[in-house]
Amino acid sequence: VPMIAAANKKIVDEGRCIREGDAVYARALYEAETLTAAAVRTLAAAGSDVYKIDDNLDRLIDLMEQKYDVEYAPEQREAISTALQNGISIITGGPGTGKTTVIRAICDIYSMNNIKNELYLCAPTGRAAKRMEEATGYEAKTIHRLLRYSPEYGGFEYGIDTPLPGPGLLIVDEVSMMDIELASYLLSAAENLQVVMVGDVD
Repeated sequence: VPMIAAANKKIVDEGRCIREGDAVYARALYEAETLTAAAVRTLAAAGSDVYKIDDNLDRLIDLMEQKYDVEYAPEQREAISTALQNGISIITGGPGTGKTTVIRAICDIYSMNNIKNELYLCAPTGRAAKRMEEATGYEAKTIHRLLRYSPEYGGFEYGIDTPLPGPGLLIVDEVSMMDIELASYLLSAAENLQVVMVGDVD
């Protein structure tokens, strides 16, 4: 045990790891968690008083039901309403629970009320992005493509110092496939946006 304690102290003293209480983090993961938490706090601070829908939201959701010949469950209506009126929201549910139907309605209502704003759809993998695009009718990209990853540069064009152009709405699907480092880059780049994170309960 003394040898382990000494080894821990050495890597902390060298700056390779960060100690917080009884936990020891790899520096990169600690910084990613810290950045992600800060971005979530900032996004959450902008609530429904900032993001208002110009028209009656219930009426707009009714219009989406007519347009797509569907009837939203109460939870789906709540998800659409919450996502459009908050800085950050999370939509969860297993396969077949109507997450994609909700995303499509969010995109349509947002576009109708914010014609000049950006609308970003993305997912961690190309396959997930393609499914998202086919299901919603809106362009979707991988997170790496959205943030413009450059192999030559070895990083992303968009991030904490260069946010994605806004104002706008960012919808991220299959969030459980995203690791903490990628989440930190994406959320740091979203400081001028509303964010909707979609995935299963994990």
